[in-house]
Amino acid sequence: MDLKYLRDYHTHKKLEKENLKNFAQLNDGIAITRLRKEPKDRRLEFQFDRDKIIHSRAFRRLIHKTQVLVSNKGDHYRTRLTHTLEVSQIARSISKLLGLNEELTEAIALGHDLGHTPFGHIGERTLHDIMSGVHEDTVGVPKFGGFKHNLQSVHLCDHLEQWENENIGLNLTLAVRDGILKHTKLNYKKENGQIEKVKYNVDLRDLTLESDCPFTLEGQVVSIADEIAQTTHDLEDALRAGIIKPDDLLEDELINSAFIRLRRLFDDYKSYKISDIEYISTVRKFSTREFRNYIIGPLVGLLIDDVADNTDIMLQENYPSGVFPENGYDKWIVSFSKPIKEKQKKLSDLMYNFYLGSVEVSVMDGRASKIIKSLFAAYWENPTQLPDYVLKKYFTKPGNPTGNFSRLMLSKNKMASMRDNDTFARLICDHIASMTDNYAFEEYKKLYLPD
Repeated sequence: MDLKYLRDYHTHKKLEKENLKNFAQLNDGIAITRLRKEPKDRRLEFQFDRDKIIHSRAFRRLIHKTQVLVSNKGDHYRTRLTHTLEVSQIARSISKLLGLNEELTEAIALGHDLGHTPFGHIGERTLHDIMSGVHEDTVGVPKFGGFKHNLQSVHLCDHLEQWENENIGLNLTLAVRDGILKHTKLNYKKENGQIEKVKYNVDLRDLTLESDCPFTLEGQVVSIADEIAQTTHDLEDALRAGIIKPDDLLEDELINSAFIRLRRLFDDYKSYKISDIEYISTVRKFSTREFRNYIIGPLVGLLIDDVADNTDIMLQENYPSGVFPENGYDKWIVSFSKPIKEKQKKLSDLMYNFYLGSVEVSVMDGRASKIIKSLFAAYWENPTQLPDYVLKKYFTKPGNPTGNFSRLMLSKNKMASMRDNDTFARLICDHIASMTDNYAFEEYKKLYLPD
């Protein structure tokens, strides 16, 4: 690194230290450790990570992956990419209010769903059931461990993406990888409340699975920003699709809290005050479009402000001396206030019943699950249907990433032995998880439907 680059790098570090709060994560210490050394330039470590993620192939594929409603439903419904960008915006807004490191927050937010499957959460759950030996259609598959998109995101960043020709993986910093891993729970929660542990047979290197809590406040911010985005923007999609009606929401406590916030806007921007009766009358006359356009912004703002205000209180209560843990946080500090959390939970439950449990979403989920199970079964029974680049990973020797592969290697005995190998099962899982919706559907048609 020449003198100009060194000057820029250290100037940025100095400005960061001067402008961020004491509880923010600086580009320093164990947080910026990487799996291997690499050349530095004028960018700080978390900025470099953000740029790697944005330019990755996995990030570009998010545009063709479902959030809840498939993309051919209409042009204005969320995809996994627009959801990711909205999480990033919400997370950065919270970080700015708290004085946290926005570049670390942004890097975690942009990378948090890189490992997500096609067709949304039903794709994730279907792959988990297959890899856990649950699905009857794939009963012959040994129990090679489960699947969860946050663990897959780290696995993808560490082992599947390629940033340099000589090395596999994006080689992200520890703080970014930890935030991506722990933006959601590490295990599944069953309907009866029991925890279903995910045995993920991939190497997560130096990351710990002992706690769901990110060790940086920035990682915690992304986790709650993900909740806010799902609550508010999925609600907007449900209203747009006509699955939820405004009348379904008028008695909801969080929606009414957002209306109080909207009331302030009415008062601020009108030259006169409106009475409660006039206000309620105005709200109840909203069309679905007006309701959607008016309520989502105030709802997002309400939740962001509540998180920022409550986090300030949590910091004061837990660290009254102003001394913060050098090795990171071991408990949740970034959180909703108790009243808002209760209201948010009720709205989430309403969303699940009306939206995620609707006929339209359920039909799409059933179709998606069938496609993924069928793809896995086809590849499992006949590995020759996999692309060369996937099979090459199976036959590549450690330390020899450019080893030769030929389909002559696929003898009957060899293919039979592959089905006893967890590496082969995970390769199929990685291949399907990386697919976009369209690619998965085209593969299904190619394998199962006549031309």
